[in-house]
This record gives sequence, C-alpha cells and structure tokens, in this order.
Amino acid sequence: MPARIPERRHRWWSGFKLPRMDVNGRMELASRHLVNLEYLACEAVCLEVLREVRAASDWATLARVLLPLQESRRQRRLFAVEAGVHVLAEPSSAPSLSKGAAVVLSGDAAAMEARARQARQYVEVLRAEPDAAGVRVAPATGGWSATVPAPAFPLAPGRVYDEAIAGHWYLAAGEAVGDVVLAEAERWPVSADTIDRLLLALDVVGDHELLHQRVAAVASELGRLTLNAEPLT
Repeated sequence: MPARIPERRHRWWSGFKLPRMDVNGRMELASRHLVNLEYLACEAVCLEVLREVRAASDWATLARVLLPLQESRRQRRLFAVEAGVHVLAEPSSAPSLSKGAAVVLSGDAAAMEARARQARQYVEVLRAEPDAAGVRVAPATGGWSATVPAPAFPLAPGRVYDEAIAGHWYLAAGEAVGDVVLAEAERWPVSADTIDRLLLALDVVGDHELLHQRVAAVASELGRLTLNAEPLT
C-alpha cells in the first residue's frame, strides 16, 4: 500500500507560509492568486488544502481543488519554457538559474528541482538521456520515463534555446511521460488507495493536465459511491 499523502509533507509546498482560514476561505484565496497571476502561491494553497481534505476523506473538495492546482502548474511550466530551454550536463552547470526549463543530462536533477521550489522559482526540470531510439526523458525525481523523438536542435551541454526553437519539444516530452503514468493509472480501481497512488504520481509528474483530471474524476466517483453507501437515517 502506498504512503498516504497526510503522513508526509508534500515536496512542492515548502517555503510558503499560509494564513489560517477554513478550506473554503483558502479555496477563495487560491482563486484570487490565479486572478492576480500569482501561480506559485496558488499552487501552495491548493496543496495545503489537498493534504487536509485527503486526511478528512472529503472527496468532493479534493476533486474541486484539482482545477486551480492544474492551472497554476500549467502556467508555471509555460513561464519556465518561455524563459528558455537550458541544456545542462549536470545541475551544477547552472547554479544561478532562477527562471527557465532545464534538460539535465546527468547528476541530481531532483535536488535542482527541490531547490527551485523552495526558492519559489519558475524552473522546470526534465532528465534526458539520448539513445538509439531517440531521447529517454523522465521527471526530475524519476519513477516513470518515456522515449521521444530526438529534437531538431542538438542536446549540447551549455546551449540555451528560446521557446520558438525548443519549447514545443520540451512540453511534448513532459507530456509523453505523463501519458505513460496516465495509461497505468486508468487501470486502477476507484478507491481511496488509488487516490493516494494518483497523488503520489502527481508529486512526480506535476504538470500533466489529464492526470490532474483523472484524480478529480476518481475523487468525484469515490464521493458518489461513499454517499450512496451511507445508510439513510
């Protein structure tokens, strides 16, 4: 059985101090952050709510929080790619990167990503390993991978490409990894354990929109089943 989200602090929300308010108040706060284009703050609020409502088995609210969470992460990724795609031999090659999308060929990509989240930076990190079939890409923390066609530009360490040249490939590569996770997740039954497995998957592949929608759909169905199973009084 996978670890439950309430038992550990989610790696994305460290560094944010949130105000004390109830769940509805924090959902309104997340919406205001979206309107104000404060995407990292919105994500932090959503993740705190997500942790709390999962602990309470509040499936309806869990499904509801996935929409602003998905949008905040989508915008974070777009902001990063718009700032340029950096090809790095290893994370230490760009110690001062504060905004951008990184293709890391070796080294501790997970630590690089964790530092960016802690510092509230629009930085995305993708591991890449060219091979005979194309390029094997994976999230910074690993867990899943996908092989995608090699890009039209060389994955040469030290190169920085603008969005027009590398943006589509970078976004498609991340999407391919998410598709692998989604194909696996669609076989999982509707249950609380599946919610936990999906949330752990989102912790690794946090930028895949359909995966967020899958979590919301399972939570909604679980809420419906739970409500129908309650005895009438």
